[in-house]
Amino acid sequence: MRYNKEKFKNAVLYLAKNAGSDVGKKKLAKLLYFIDFTLYELREKSLSGMDYAKRDYGPMPEPIPFYDALKELQGEKIINIKKSDGSFLEKIIPKEDPDMNVFDEKENEVLQQTAEKYRLENAGNLERLAQSEPPYKIIMNYFSSAADLQSVRIKSLIIIKILHTIIFSYQLLMIVEIYFLSFRLSY
Repeated sequence: MRYNKEKFKNAVLYLAKNAGSDVGKKKLAKLLYFIDFTLYELREKSLSGMDYAKRDYGPMPEPIPFYDALKELQGEKIINIKKSDGSFLEKIIPKEDPDMNVFDEKENEVLQQTAEKYRLENAGNLERLAQSEPPYKIIMNYFSSAADLQSVRIKSLIIIKILHTIIFSYQLLMIVEIYFLSFRLSY
């Protein structure tokens, strides 16, 4: 799947500007994961259009296209990626304001909510949160016995369909339980 370059660029600019003072590549990858999977769950279409990979440090956009896209933005002088003094941590510095008009109303809402919700979280905390998410756990459990499996491409459609099935089953179970509970109470 080809990613949506314009939406990716403006999401990077928005998150680098609004999701805390420590947005580096790792934090950006986790924020994009939360945004893309939230939007996909709501309407079966992600914001960035990127494919995702399962890594030991959590889900993230497929590394080669993700890092290439960031290098391209850096080469076009849209962002700068700076190493912090005396550490290996990086920070993404936006060189222009995001064009929020490229996003529809729901995309804007999810972007803003995600940036605000995780503003004070560091990349390590977001990694742990992402690893506790059902899509990552399902892939982790399903493929944990596969020999020499380094990376599993997470296709959003498959994962979200599984989640929808789980949620629907849970809702159905709750309806049946309420029905039987009300039936027992009536006698």
